[in-house]
Amino acid sequence: MKNARFKDIRGFSLLETVMALVLLGIVGLSTAMMLRLGADSFSMVSSRTEALNKAQLTLHRMSQELLALNVGDLQNIAENRIDFVDGDGIESNFRSVASPEGHLQIYRSADLLADSLNKFRIAYFGADGTEISEPSEVNDVRRILIEMSIAAGEDYGTVEINRSVYIRSYYYSNYN
Repeated sequence: MKNARFKDIRGFSLLETVMALVLLGIVGLSTAMMLRLGADSFSMVSSRTEALNKAQLTLHRMSQELLALNVGDLQNIAENRIDFVDGDGIESNFRSVASPEGHLQIYRSADLLADSLNKFRIAYFGADGTEISEPSEVNDVRRILIEMSIAAGEDYGTVEINRSVYIRSYYYSNYN
């Protein structure tokens, strides 16, 4: 009689249990892949944002000092260096130097402004818009274009940014 009571009760077969485990594994694996993609995207966006912020801060600091230049404050120009007299009357410069790792670093005199740069270039333009390449024409400079490209981290590419600076004193002193 005992066996008659349990005869109609059935459980899961081994095949049904294995199928359920396989389906749960597939669902779990696809969920983990989706979460990983989200985390990778967040990491990429964070890294590129950090690189952009570093580049913008460097460009802002450089452009603010260059905007304050007066006629005759520029002393020497080159593609990777600009020498000038700052607002306090002290000779200063912005320059790029190759680091031991092979990246470029930007300095203001002895202070490091940015590192991990792939490209840094300063271009100079005259009043007619033509590019000036000769250091002897330093007094003809009216606009300074600063271009840089900074690495965004682990295979997340580079962030390129540039800014033009118009030397204010020429516009206000030559305004008719």
